[in-house]
Amino acid sequence: MRLYDFRCDDCGRVFEELVESPEDGVKCPACASTQAKRQLSGFAIGRPDGGWSRAAADIPMGGGCAGGMCGL
Repeated sequence: MRLYDFRCDDCGRVFEELVESPEDGVKCPACASTQAKRQLSGFAIGRPDGGWSRAAADIPMGGGCAGGMCGL
């Protein structure tokens, strides 16, 4: 099993879910909708040379919990 990030199409909540396959039916913990799509995780946007992708450079990383990512 793997941990994936999802975003609910109905309520917009972003959540993590432990699943065997990202194509498995995933239910949103906030609204119980099954309309959730897998998102890129922070690990997926790093480059092999250890740097950040251009998209990651546009993400605000100031203050708050874990660089402000808890508000997503």
